[in-house]
Amino acid sequence: MPVYDLYQQMNGKDVVHLGPADEFGEHASVDHRVLFDVFSSTDRVYLFLDGQPYGCAVLPSGIMPAAR
Repeated sequence: MPVYDLYQQMNGKDVVHLGPADEFGEHASVDHRVLFDVFSSTDRVYLFLDGQPYGCAVLPSGIMPAAR
């Protein structure tokens, strides 16, 4: 199963910069619920955190089965 780092932007094996999204800790607290929205297709996955875009990933072909 592929793994994607949505926090650090990599250039090969070196970290170029951090992702443009807010840190997760800025949203989570004792009295605040965090809303995750995930939209996926057979080739991409999009993640929203509290209604704001957080990250996306391009999946390798053939990893997600198509709906029937």
